[in-house]
Amino acid sequence: MSSTREREGTAIAFPATAGALARYRRRAGVWCVVGGAVLAAGAALIVLAESAVGWTDWLRAVMTPLFGTGLGALCVGLGLAFNARRMRRRLSDGPWTPCAARSKDPGRSGAPRVVLRDPRTGDLVCLGAVVSQFTVHLTETGWDGILWWCGDPVRGGVVSRPGGEGLFWARPVTGFRRRRLVAWARETGIGGRADPVPLLEPEAPGATPKEPAGSCPAAPAPLPAVPRRRPFWRWVLLVGCAVLGLGIAASEAAMDDPKAELTVVSEAADGDCTVRWADPWSGERREGPFRCDPDRAPVLKNQELGWVVSYGPWKGDLYNAEWDGTPANDVNDLMFLAGVLLTLVSLTGGAVRVVRRKRDRRSLAHRPAHAAPVAPAPRVSLVKGAPGEQPPDLSYAVVAEAAERRAPEPLEPLPPLPPGSRERPWWRSRSLLALSGVLGALYCLALMLAAIALMWWMDGPVPLLASALAAFNTVRLGYLAVRHGIPNARTLARAGRRPEPVRKRYALLRGHVEGAAVLIFFPLDGGPGALAESSLEIIPPGSSRKPWRGLPAPTGVVELYGDIDGAPAPDDVARAIPDDDERPIVVPWIDGRPLWPLHGYDAVRPEDVRDRDYFARLLS
Repeated sequence: MSSTREREGTAIAFPATAGALARYRRRAGVWCVVGGAVLAAGAALIVLAESAVGWTDWLRAVMTPLFGTGLGALCVGLGLAFNARRMRRRLSDGPWTPCAARSKDPGRSGAPRVVLRDPRTGDLVCLGAVVSQFTVHLTETGWDGILWWCGDPVRGGVVSRPGGEGLFWARPVTGFRRRRLVAWARETGIGGRADPVPLLEPEAPGATPKEPAGSCPAAPAPLPAVPRRRPFWRWVLLVGCAVLGLGIAASEAAMDDPKAELTVVSEAADGDCTVRWADPWSGERREGPFRCDPDRAPVLKNQELGWVVSYGPWKGDLYNAEWDGTPANDVNDLMFLAGVLLTLVSLTGGAVRVVRRKRDRRSLAHRPAHAAPVAPAPRVSLVKGAPGEQPPDLSYAVVAEAAERRAPEPLEPLPPLPPGSRERPWWRSRSLLALSGVLGALYCLALMLAAIALMWWMDGPVPLLASALAAFNTVRLGYLAVRHGIPNARTLARAGRRPEPVRKRYALLRGHVEGAAVLIFFPLDGGPGALAESSLEIIPPGSSRKPWRGLPAPTGVVELYGDIDGAPAPDDVARAIPDDDERPIVVPWIDGRPLWPLHGYDAVRPEDVRDRDYFARLLS
């Protein structure tokens, strides 16, 4: 029984976390329902294929991709449901722990990696994120470099962005991959990061507020023993053996199906016949469709030989030597293969579980004990920072020197924009058109139309499967473009057309996120000692192969168009970038070319410990 009292102090007690987990489970249920519905439609087509004369070949060509699509959707739903189950178990066992983090995207070679630093012990935890291409953005650490963690470094756990939303499962990375990740994280400066502020447990309405932890914290609780899991794979093995036994029994029963001598009443040119035969059990004369052999001898023109199913719900169905006329043989083969597959999967899963359980016991047995608690340093405030901590020097001279030193190799410039480019609509800008996602949807639409045209020239399931996949991607990319891409592009284009730009000096640095740069702005009339006023992360103007092509000089003068003063933005601007609904949208123009922002325009706050850490890493 799960109650609120049992979940006090755990991660699932956060309302945002509980809501995110509920949405994750609903998404798993939708995938399972869609997969089951598609499989049911495929089963209905099997029955229809036996009675639809002249459409048998087409229906059989449709059934293969339909079953594949349904099985794939069902597998995705079951995988999500399994992830939701183990995430709920982890979130109900422990609290959220904010950790300094670094995320690494290996590109197309594998899953994103996340490195966390345990604030209690200082150990680095290397994890592999279990995400899809639609949720890979959840692994990004953001501008503050913090992720929330709930789990065990040996068995994996749940990772989230600050706030407890955007959950994803992360499994431990071991071996040489872990050593490489640890070396990479230390090179990027994770060891010098300040520990985030510990979270306070969410209090119920009317509860007495808890005293802040100002004294020495209690020693961390000992690690729990490896929990004994439910015998899931045993039940899968039992079901697999039962299905396999039914498939074998049905195949053996098919060997005893009685023969029936058929009298051909009528026959079409393609081999579809209407025959008459005597029921082998009741002796009653029956008449029905049959698939005749068009190459049989002329003396057997009015005669044929068939078999009658003697078992199961298909008892009495008439079929020929090729099993045309009944789905019994297909069902027998499917049950046999499903039983073998379930048996192999259960044996493999059980073996993996045994190996993991032994590994967990060995790891827990050899894990060193935690050090005795010592008097902690004063808690770091998000506003004041640690006592005595000096903020980084953000003067124009220091930042400009770092920008000049770390400037990328000069590449060929981009062609100049035509006159009046700032007034053009968003779809005439190549950069905004790429950001909107419209091109991807159009490419998939063209591929779908080509596959549909190919279906008229080529028979078989390959063009149908290609058109189905292209149609799915067209709908998906079209929805993303209409829901997010086009509003974002329109908002950026509208902000870039606002009159009376503000001129400032800038310094351009490469950002922490791969494929991003940071503009730091200074007063136009200030000297070398002028301090930074604001910053803005931008998208490099080049292509995916050469992202830094067309990048402006590391220092110079910029014109800022948009809500520079931080006035309330219109509703469409507030909805354009959900992560930055409190920051204004500003578009910088340098040398007559726009640089589109990745996030909102943000002021520099030297007293904020997160800004200190951000700019210290940016200048290091």
